[in-house]
Amino acid sequence: MRNYQKFFISLFVFSFISLSLSAQYGPQFDNRGFEQWTNRVNEPTHWHSGGTATGTFSSWVDSQIEQSTQTRPGSSGTKSVRLYPESIWGVTANGNITNANELRAEMEADGHIFQTTSDSEILLHEIARTHADTLGEAIKKAITKFTGSFCLVFISKDTMYVARDGFGFRPLSIARMGKAWCVASETCAFDLLGANYVRDIQPGELLTITNNGLHSERFTHKERQAHCIFEYIYFSRPDSVIFEQSCDKVRRKMGKQLAKECPVDADIVISVPDSATTAALGYSQASGIRFEIGLLRNHYVGRTFIDPTQNVREQKVKLKFNPIVGVLKNKRVCVVEDSIVRGTTLKILSRMLRDAGALEVHIRIASPPVAHPCFFGMDFPSQGELAAS
Repeated sequence: MRNYQKFFISLFVFSFISLSLSAQYGPQFDNRGFEQWTNRVNEPTHWHSGGTATGTFSSWVDSQIEQSTQTRPGSSGTKSVRLYPESIWGVTANGNITNANELRAEMEADGHIFQTTSDSEILLHEIARTHADTLGEAIKKAITKFTGSFCLVFISKDTMYVARDGFGFRPLSIARMGKAWCVASETCAFDLLGANYVRDIQPGELLTITNNGLHSERFTHKERQAHCIFEYIYFSRPDSVIFEQSCDKVRRKMGKQLAKECPVDADIVISVPDSATTAALGYSQASGIRFEIGLLRNHYVGRTFIDPTQNVREQKVKLKFNPIVGVLKNKRVCVVEDSIVRGTTLKILSRMLRDAGALEVHIRIASPPVAHPCFFGMDFPSQGELAAS
């Protein structure tokens, strides 16, 4: 294949990747974050944006495993590295591998040198030191060593390997687009590409996709499933199917149930956009109180609850939201929010709504209290900082 043909194929592929990422994560990958790592002949570059999704991409067709398993001079680490005829072109991961630090320390003791702090690089190192006859077998053996929550996609020249942890903590779906197969965390990415949703990747499933079709097998089995409730509450877009349920319908039901459990005498219902908007619509429908857009959101400001200091979090809230005075003035306002983590956002928003002329401000939360930290991909603080603890 000529170089210019390779260039246009690469451009075509990455345009689809860009579209699907934009559909799921928005201008700043606000919902899940994004992490990229490239390695160009001993010139590693690393960029990270806060969130829970990580990705590692090789800019060369050469095996990324070979590039990322260098050893210290004089060490015996090379004996643990195994190279396969099939090269990994890229790997992307969503979630949090809870034993990553232990595995990394073990591999560093064997002479492995790491160039980033991402879980994805640890994945590559683990595959590299796994003894197996094929890359597919090595991936299967390697991922059984990981604990926590993860959805993984490995891409080689002619094969795609897709895996989801045994609990099914994070969503992962597969779709068909002509003769091609697509994989994404949220089905809204399929809608943008014109692909047809087929099914969810099952918990503990390893899917191998080639030109010959799909091959499914289980690499682990758990007695129960443990889906992340924050996918329904906050992370996912309402037009996605998450855990085989419409996110829009789930949030509307939450809003309607909230109206039954916590009624209020108010003139209007507004949401804290955007993740609480669907729940607020459900609250409005069940209560009969008119829904209004009382807050405008700046979509170029990311999540506030993961910022390290209180001053930064407060400033970001003011940058992120702006009240509409004409809607709020002299009104009794019911504010529907998806959840409370530290409570920073709602404290500041309550003052802003009062300053905009609201007579009363009533807060309603569409999810159960967040009383404990999460170690499976959520950037929650310690328990003492949580508003509900």
